[in-house]
Amino acid sequence: MLRAGLLAVLIVVAFPATAYAHVVGPSGGVELELLLIAVALLVAAFLIKRTDEQPSRVPVVLLVLGVGLGIGSVAWPRLGQPPSTTSAVVTIVSPTDGATVPAGRPVDVTVELANAPLARSATSQAGGHLHLYVDGQLQQMPYSLTAEIELEPGSHELTVEYVDAQHVSFDPPVQTTVSVTAE
Repeated sequence: MLRAGLLAVLIVVAFPATAYAHVVGPSGGVELELLLIAVALLVAAFLIKRTDEQPSRVPVVLLVLGVGLGIGSVAWPRLGQPPSTTSAVVTIVSPTDGATVPAGRPVDVTVELANAPLARSATSQAGGHLHLYVDGQLQQMPYSLTAEIELEPGSHELTVEYVDAQHVSFDPPVQTTVSVTAE
């Protein structure tokens, strides 16, 4: 079983990073590869059969390495300096601030983005994309300037943020917020 785990790690490392470009963005696949290696190590740690001939610390070492690489895969995009942009501007065109929208029915959210490229697909490396939050909770990551959401009755804050291809916020953040009431 140790051989199977090592083989899985080798396959993951050899797999072309371009096949999962959006998941990792322009860093060349490092964070996804770390995550896949972590999963392979964790699987190997649980599949290794303990015998009298094999030290019992091997699964523990694989488990620790797997957890460490898993954490590293999440931290990798955040290790560098946050991207900076001084000219990008995002604006929510509709609904307008203070608008009343129908509760429990689709509400169109339209955004304008100035001075920054918008990626048109999840695999595009050219430009960033939007994150749409409702009351501080991420709802969607559209690759267009329109989205559709449904709101529960009550007051809500809609925030749209422009982020880079790796989902990392710019410094300072490029975002805007409007308040709406769903009735």
